[in-house]
Amino acid sequence: MFRGVSHINMDAKFRIAIPTRYRELLLEQSTGRMVANIDLNQPKCLVLYPSNVWVGIEERIQSQLLNAGKSARILRLLLSHASDVDMDANGRLLLPAELRTHINLEKKAVLLGLGKKLELWREDDWLVEQAASFDEIEDAALVEKIVGDIGYI
Repeated sequence: MFRGVSHINMDAKFRIAIPTRYRELLLEQSTGRMVANIDLNQPKCLVLYPSNVWVGIEERIQSQLLNAGKSARILRLLLSHASDVDMDANGRLLLPAELRTHINLEKKAVLLGLGKKLELWREDDWLVEQAASFDEIEDAALVEKIVGDIGYI
């Protein structure tokens, strides 16, 4: 399981270094192979899945989305933007230009561990999102309901 927040930099060759604490897990789960994609729920970040996790997601996408109308648009976006990326011997991933451009990634980035996936944000966008999230959780009743239902508090 991926957990935590890591501030990272993209190098001059457009590679990001996967934090050491995730590398062994990625090698174990998917021999360092990942799938990078857009996130329709959060357009300012990319999602990174170990390739073995992505296989199940892709199967569900294809079985549940019709290849017509609005479903076809979602299907097209999700499957056409999915890009295989391999971790090199130094734990780096080369991100496709189209995905980097999608989130305006230039240098400073934040990698979030979210269970079975990672999210990659441009640092400035993550700071705005994080501040908005902290503002939103000031509603104590809402927080109690959501996290209370899962047994966290």
